[in-house]
Amino acid sequence: MQFRVFRKTEIADTAPVINAYFRLVKSIFPLYQLILASWKRRIMNRIAAFITPLVFSFVLLGACSKSEDDPGSGSGGNGGGTGTQVSVTDSLSRAWVVWEAYHKGSPDQSSAGLRFEMYSDGSYYLEDNQYTGTWRVLDNKTQVILDEGNSQYETTWTLVKLGSEETEITFKSPFTGGDSRWILRAR
Repeated sequence: MQFRVFRKTEIADTAPVINAYFRLVKSIFPLYQLILASWKRRIMNRIAAFITPLVFSFVLLGACSKSEDDPGSGSGGNGGGTGTQVSVTDSLSRAWVVWEAYHKGSPDQSSAGLRFEMYSDGSYYLEDNQYTGTWRVLDNKTQVILDEGNSQYETTWTLVKLGSEETEITFKSPFTGGDSRWILRAR
């Protein structure tokens, strides 16, 4: 590869062309900046048009994430959240039916359909057996003890889901000692 050596006169001859090129670039540069700024505004507006509803949706979903059926949240639970607070006692004080029942992981047909009523004074009535017992909410607000002091029937419910229309509980059966899960529906 050969390099060409320019003479001073040749460089001087190209100077007007180079000067004209730089004048052209200088004159086009403001136009280029204007076009670039315009495109930048358009892109930013489109990004903002996309992101604004997305952010608003996340904020809205975050505000609505506390449901009535979660113990300890929102208006249906027993703590936190905004709105009217409903205590665990108020949520449980109503007539219930055992909608679904499971014992040791298998469906329990003998418990499904049981009907009982829980009263705010701490008593309950099991209609099917015509049995009256007692109940109270423990300090942690996620457990309820039934028939406290009665060694034959004493049971501690753990509230998995607490709602005014549907509640899910787990407990150890006082009869077999096996794990049980009931889904209760308000009647």
